[in-house]
Parts: sequence; C-alpha cells; structure tokens
Amino acid sequence: MSDSRSPNTQETVPSPKTSHPASNQVEAFFESIIFASRWIQAPLYAGLIVAELLYAYKFLHELWEMVTHINKMEETVFMLGVLGLIDVTMVANLLTMVVIGGYATFVSKLDLEHHQTDLTGSPRGSRHDQDQTGRFFDRHFQYSLAQRVCGCGQ
Repeated sequence: MSDSRSPNTQETVPSPKTSHPASNQVEAFFESIIFASRWIQAPLYAGLIVAELLYAYKFLHELWEMVTHINKMEETVFMLGVLGLIDVTMVANLLTMVVIGGYATFVSKLDLEHHQTDLTGSPRGSRHDQDQTGRFFDRHFQYSLAQRVCGCGQ
C-alpha cells in the first residue's frame, strides 16, 4: 500500500507569525521593550548597595559606642547591643543576597571568571578544605548551595 500523499501535495498550515507581518513587528518591538525594561532595576540594586554601605556605617558606629562605653554598660545593655549588631549584619546579608540574586536573575548574568579567587576567598582550584575535625568539605558545593539559596544559581 502506498501513501497517496506526495511531499509536494502536503497541506501546509500557515504560521501565525507569518500571517500578519505588521502585527509581528509590533509584537517583536513590544517584546524587546519588555526585555530591555529589566535594566530599570539596575539603579534599584545600586540603591540597595548604598543602603548596605549605610548599614556598614551603622554597624561600625554602634560597635564603636560599645567599645568606648563597655565599662559603663550593664550586661543586659551589652547583650542588646550585640543583638543589634547581629541584626544589622543579618539585614546586610539579606541585602547582599537580594542584590546578587536579583541582578543575576533579572538583569544580567554576573561575569565572575576574571576574579582570581572564588567567593570563599580561596584561590581557584583549591576546592576542598579541612574543617576542624579533619573532614574534607567541598567549597564549590557550599558556594553552589549558597547561589541556589539566594536565587542566582546557574
């Protein structure tokens, strides 16, 4: 039994992209505007970096106040000061994760290949290290896990 259809007589379905060229151009233009609008977020991330610098200043200022008044502080006041430093540090860490994760996800991929060290501070190539008990752990795995947690994993 032979197929009655030959390659020349096959029915073709017009593609919706080719049926209306003017609407395709409008759609393509609109999509390029939407895609380019991701750069609107770049100044927002720059502002978050400034906020993180302000938090670093606040941290150092509070730390200096604690150092200069340590003899006059009660233990509970000192403990509250330490908790305040922890709070500032946690907010700064959150800002870092939002800036790196958001920028890498929504604006542009981060090009980190030119750095001589990874984010752990280790020279490239020294992926394994020993912890205090002598067990080896993989720095790359920890970094990859941190990337995925902050949303900037590849």
